[in-house]
Amino acid sequence: MVRTNELSVLLLIRIYSRVLSGLFYFCALKNLSNNKKLDNKIIEIISGTIGINTSSVRNTIALLDEGATVPFIARYRKERTGSLDEVKIGEIFKQLKKLKELQERKESILASIDEQGKLTPELRESDSFL
Repeated sequence: MVRTNELSVLLLIRIYSRVLSGLFYFCALKNLSNNKKLDNKIIEIISGTIGINTSSVRNTIALLDEGATVPFIARYRKERTGSLDEVKIGEIFKQLKKLKELQERKESILASIDEQGKLTPELRESDSFL
């Protein structure tokens, strides 16, 4: 049988993990969306990958950019996300983070090629990878 002290500790651990989870999402995603053309492409990719309509993805990304946490969005912003649960919102978060990191890497590589003086206009305007 579980004693009262053990229940208190278990409850505190659960609350603490929720708070840390929310802080992680908030810190990792603060203002990731800054380019409209790129945002639309990312929204389409995420929508197709996860199988969620684009308006739900767009609204979820907007809420994440505003600083809302995944649990908060799942509980209190169902009308904006189309009733997505925490799992789907977490998938959107992970996909968004992955695609943004890929875009940053692409920009870094293009800058390196440009420093070498070998960047062509075709490569600069290329839409491959994002």
